[in-house]
Amino acid sequence: MAENLGPLDVLCDAPPYPVVRACSGLGFVTPQDVRWGRLDRRKQRRPAGLFWLRPTAPSCSCGQPLPPMESYVFTFVSGSQTRYYLSQCKRCRSIYWDKE
Repeated sequence: MAENLGPLDVLCDAPPYPVVRACSGLGFVTPQDVRWGRLDRRKQRRPAGLFWLRPTAPSCSCGQPLPPMESYVFTFVSGSQTRYYLSQCKRCRSIYWDKE
């Protein structure tokens, strides 16, 4: 018998849906059907005293090294603009993003 379980809490690690939808026109493969994950691009190089630590190349959760993140500016219907940095895994097609 079906019981009412109440509302579900859904956690989503993707940018707003209009950005996801627009990514198909930018050459990303099936952006609406793949895993999205936020990747802080600023943490890839950290100062250590007077020296910089060697940056670690980010990798996907599947283990594949990620291509460099590229910058895209999205213009919304309201006229506001937002810059996103995006990268897609060549193996599993997951998309990683960061917002400026």
